[in-house]
Amino acid sequence: MSTILPVKTPVGQRVTPTTAQSVRAAQEKQALVIDPLMPLREAVGMLGNPSYSLLQRWIRTGALRVWRLPGGRGQYRIRLSEVQRFRSENEVDNG
Repeated sequence: MSTILPVKTPVGQRVTPTTAQSVRAAQEKQALVIDPLMPLREAVGMLGNPSYSLLQRWIRTGALRVWRLPGGRGQYRIRLSEVQRFRSENEVDNG
């Protein structure tokens, strides 16, 4: 019976959970600069000023992907890239 020896990683290449978490946090921060989260009310103009009921239908059906803030007060955030994706797929007129 042979014993499988563990693979040793050089100390310089080891990633501790703390290091991995800080790298991920830095990447998320950079993503927010490139692709910011904004309140849904700021994005409404870019979406062609839909009615509230139409906006709710888009969110409910998943056509418009948003993040709901905790607290249950119906506050949403949306990424700029999601607004651009939705406009291009649905030919939204801005005027």
